[in-house]
Amino acid sequence: MCRILGLSRQSYYYQSKPKKDESELEEAVAEEFIRSRKAYGSRKIKKPYQNEAFRSADEKLVES
Repeated sequence: MCRILGLSRQSYYYQSKPKKDESELEEAVAEEFIRSRKAYGSRKIKKPYQNEAFRSADEKLVES
């Protein structure tokens, strides 16, 4: 079947990884922003979450 379609077996059986649900991260960032009286920037908000399970890029924190 792969030969007919011109695909490698690896491509045929490939399953994409589900995207992580980032709602927890968004909620935590929003809460921290409100707690700081809307004064903290992305760097300061990101700092407490760097060592936790929320290993995320600056862009994701800024988008929230």
